[in-house]
Amino acid sequence: ACAVAGSSDRVYVLDSGKSPGKAVLYVYKQDESSTPSATLLKRVKLPSMNGSATAHCSLAVLGAWVYAGHDESPSYARVHLTDYSVQSGSTCGDPTTAITASNEAVVVSMGNCFGLFDKQGNAFESGGQFSDTIVPGSKGHA
Repeated sequence: ACAVAGSSDRVYVLDSGKSPGKAVLYVYKQDESSTPSATLLKRVKLPSMNGSATAHCSLAVLGAWVYAGHDESPSYARVHLTDYSVQSGSTCGDPTTAITASNEAVVVSMGNCFGLFDKQGNAFESGGQFSDTIVPGSKGHA
């Protein structure tokens, strides 16, 4: 596992894989009891993301979407949590350097470019090196 994120009673684990097209997102249901545990709900293949055993990964959850990427792949993935459909994206062809989230938006940073998504998963901004974007709910800049 190279990144972990959680939301409500779900835990998301990104495995960047070891060869091209082998990245996987694991979705677990967290069981709260005197002995906490987690049950695997779904294994989602992320075919557009290059596999790498040495990648630095990023993962964020907002609304019904999980965003995943790593610094050795020019593509990131968005997984819809209702049907586990996968959408891949690439803002400018650079690897994903960070994925961050507020209560209102997710920013996927790729080199000097970024994509900004709202709670519904809609892309409502993208930009390049000289963009100055305020992320809703973050009290700061992207």
